[in-house]
Amino acid sequence: MSLIVGCDALLTAISESATTISSPTDFDANIFLRELRALGAAGEQAGEISQPFFAVTGQLIRVDTETIQLFAYPDEQVAAEVASQISPNGFTIGTTTVDWFGTPHFYQHGRWLILYVGDNYELTLILERILGAQFAGGVTPPEI
Repeated sequence: MSLIVGCDALLTAISESATTISSPTDFDANIFLRELRALGAAGEQAGEISQPFFAVTGQLIRVDTETIQLFAYPDEQVAAEVASQISPNGFTIGTTTVDWFGTPHFYQHGRWLILYVGDNYELTLILERILGAQFAGGVTPPEI
């Protein structure tokens, strides 16, 4: 099953857009799911997740075989403080070194920290469209 329903024109439009489509003030998992679907990615809630380096429990969103983790903090300032502890490549968080199974991609959207670990180029374009540019992590090259 393809992550994006549509053609290359949709992918091009997503990659050329640098603006986010969601407001950080109103953002939550339901809005995130709605925006994923609006961009052609069929997402669904898939439970909760705890990470040893984050103080809050996250929500899992599944898009095909990929998983996105959303962590809500009390406010944007607290989220920014946590984000500042993540190394630019995303492999160190505070004093914890993480051996990811794919490329980490960290985003901050208001009081939310979003983590996608994987190498799906189309999904990274969609996440960038919804959330803005990642603040830490690697680069997933397009498939040739």
